Amino acid sequence: MGLAACGGSTAIPTSTTAPAAKSTAAPVQAATQPTAQSAAKPAAASSGAVTLAFWTNWSGNQKETWNKLMDEFHTARPTITIQSSFDSLADLQTKVTTSLAGGAPPDM
Repeated sequence: MGLAACGGSTAIPTSTTAPAAKSTAAPVQAATQPTAQSAAKPAAASSGAVTLAFWTNWSGNQKETWNKLMDEFHTARPTITIQSSFDSLADLQTKVTTSLAGGAPPDM
């Protein structure tokens, strides 16, 4: 198999393995343990209202732009609320790492 990066070879990659046979088995869903965040979502979804968590490190003009876009989104879709959190990059990295380890990352 040939690989190319950054303008290297122009050769077309070829595969030497046969395609896998199509499975006829029914799909299996993985068992998951609900987290505090995911357990709360079905109740919100059943009422039609949804709140999405949006974490970012944007600030200044970018933060103003994001807030404007989220307001426009909510106006167009009143049942969806975006709960934003604008943090420093260092704080955001810690927050995301901790939330991933705890099984409750943000939606966006």
